[in-house]
Amino acid sequence: MSRGRPQILYVEDSAVIGRMLAESLDEQGVTVHLADTGDQALSWLAEHAGELSMVLCDHGLPDTTGLELMHRIREQFPDLRLVLTTGFAGPDIERRAAAFDGLLIKPFDTAAVTAFIGDDCPDGAGLS
Repeated sequence: MSRGRPQILYVEDSAVIGRMLAESLDEQGVTVHLADTGDQALSWLAEHAGELSMVLCDHGLPDTTGLELMHRIREQFPDLRLVLTTGFAGPDIERRAAAFDGLLIKPFDTAAVTAFIGDDCPDGAGLS
């Protein structure tokens, strides 16, 4: 990944939620690319995965689950940081999400996202 402005891919089927997070993170120096399906995310990643700090992926997508998509992403891009988001967490989701780099329960704030971005986040906004 280049050391410029951090970039993430947010896979979220709600355009409103995606835009809200993108606008909030933009103010903190993070570029958010949006995909609303698993297929769209995989197509975008095929060309741009090396530019990303991480992928943030909602569990409820129209064409797959977030966990299934994250398994596919991990197979193709093993070094990419992957964080699942969901509004409906429970023990099963939490257990299965443990295979990845994090789980965010909706609603979450931008500080929770920048913590996962870590050292790539400008002005010390992320945590190591």
